[in-house]
Amino acid sequence: MYVLVVAAAVIMILLIALFQKHQLKGRIYIAVIHYTGEETMENIVRSFGKIKYFIKSQTARKDSTEMAVELFFKKYDPLFLERLRAVNGVQDATLIQYNGEYHG
Repeated sequence: MYVLVVAAAVIMILLIALFQKHQLKGRIYIAVIHYTGEETMENIVRSFGKIKYFIKSQTARKDSTEMAVELFFKKYDPLFLERLRAVNGVQDATLIQYNGEYHG
């Protein structure tokens, strides 16, 4: 009986360690981008390069559009936000680290 408990505890510890290691491999960020112009969205997506992304929402206003994008960084690039702001038509960009929790 005790052997079964010890075996279950060892398996649980290994699973927790595996999940924690997997979580630390990459980081998820939410980018909120305000831009103008129709072709600007294509240029924004091109600026992501090989970064895995999902467009979460787009809100169109009279003269500008707001886009929320989920980005998966294996290793964070500190110059990413500057490259994004350099795209012609981008008014501003905000990058927020997302860990799956939201209290609001």
